[in-house]
Amino acid sequence: MAERFVSEAITPDAGTFTPEAMAGGEPSLPTRWRWRGREFEVAEELERWKDLTPTSFEAERYLRRHWFRVRTVCGATAVLYFQRRRRDVRGGKRWFLYTLDERDR
Repeated sequence: MAERFVSEAITPDAGTFTPEAMAGGEPSLPTRWRWRGREFEVAEELERWKDLTPTSFEAERYLRRHWFRVRTVCGATAVLYFQRRRRDVRGGKRWFLYTLDERDR
């Protein structure tokens, strides 16, 4: 199976966040989450980046999303994002599974 576009909310396991990251104002990548009845666990964080969008002032940019590419324990590669802007949050959810690649499983 090739990488597929998902863009659906996930349910992070509450006890899997790192307080150190959150204390610095960054979201903490959950090490476990559930999606469509399946549980995923992060084996390795491969990459992280931020999505900035312009504001009404040209010189300012707003941090919109935090992105994470991870490899899971089951061998899948997933791209997750944390949505910062409350008005963009769907149904109160802030964590989303953007893509899932299960080729190497």
